[in-house]
Amino acid sequence: MADEKSFLSSFESLAVASEWNPAEPPHPINVPIFSSSTFQLSSVAHAEELAGGKGGWLYSRWINPTTDAAAQALNSLEGGHGTLLFSSGMAAISTALFAVLKSGDHVVAPKMVYSGTLSLLQNILTRFGVECTFVDGSDISKYREAVKPNTKVLYCETPCNPTMTLTDLVEFGKLGKSLGIITMVDSTFASPFNQKPIKQGIDVIIHSCTKYLGGHSDITAGSLTLSSQQLFYECYELQKFFGGCLSPFDAFLLHRGMKTLHVRMERHNQNALEIAKFLEVHPKDYLSHPHHDIAKKQMTGFSGMPVNLKLISLQCPLGGVQSLIEVASAMTHPDKYISAAEKLEAGLKESLITIQRRFRECGRPKKRSGTSVGKV
Repeated sequence: MADEKSFLSSFESLAVASEWNPAEPPHPINVPIFSSSTFQLSSVAHAEELAGGKGGWLYSRWINPTTDAAAQALNSLEGGHGTLLFSSGMAAISTALFAVLKSGDHVVAPKMVYSGTLSLLQNILTRFGVECTFVDGSDISKYREAVKPNTKVLYCETPCNPTMTLTDLVEFGKLGKSLGIITMVDSTFASPFNQKPIKQGIDVIIHSCTKYLGGHSDITAGSLTLSSQQLFYECYELQKFFGGCLSPFDAFLLHRGMKTLHVRMERHNQNALEIAKFLEVHPKDYLSHPHHDIAKKQMTGFSGMPVNLKLISLQCPLGGVQSLIEVASAMTHPDKYISAAEKLEAGLKESLITIQRRFRECGRPKKRSGTSVGKV
């Protein structure tokens, strides 16, 4: 019996604590998925150094090797000081705003933004004593007029979800710098391939990585790319305590997706332009979009989501490789978060739809079996 207990004890110890000693260190082409929640430390002093902010691996809610690799890859695309990854785009947006705002502060934002962002600004931040003013996001003078002594953040989306309204990033960045106000830009609908707001002097760049960056409709993720060490530290500290970190599995998929971003975005850009040219209201209306000159100035491509097009099939979200369509007023901007009157005032009509064409060879679109075609 004693020998049996000794065997069981030894077996259990080996099963749990045995180390892997490979013949030689592996050198994988792809960054592995480090699914460990915590990491072995060399000493208590080592733990204290990591807890104090020294780079290294302590706890995956703070930083994880797989997530860090994906963050570094995205940061290299954006050209920022540093990038943080989150479990969703809204986790990123919430962290950015709460990191720099306090009771008594003021935010200027567009009337038309993603409905989740709008609800955060209208219904959540106001509970904490933060005031918000909403303006025409395409008019920099409206931002300037709305600024108050307590304004701490100028916020915009460009292209805007879902109306595709553009904000002049150069002028937006100049306004923020001249007044000492933090500028935040949600660049999801452009992706780093088409637009790099850091170059225009923007302080915080936001992405819903669920869309183009992931690119395969199989993750939810978000990101913040920061222009300075101070902003990076403030957002990183809050991320640790809010807990909206990205899992290693999703970070692996995001990293994989970014490796083909340039190929996918070229095709998205081409397909959207082909659709615009094909439909009877284009290309005249497409090229005469009121913000077309701004797009040419700050974007290398016009992205993959033209608006006011014929209905193909009803799905969401956008940014993957499938042909998708959204009725924005009902799906991404429902009445629960933005009233019918507010939608009309911001230019969002019930007839507005957003389309993304299937990721395949570029050519003139044709009706195909299995695809429903109709009008809104």
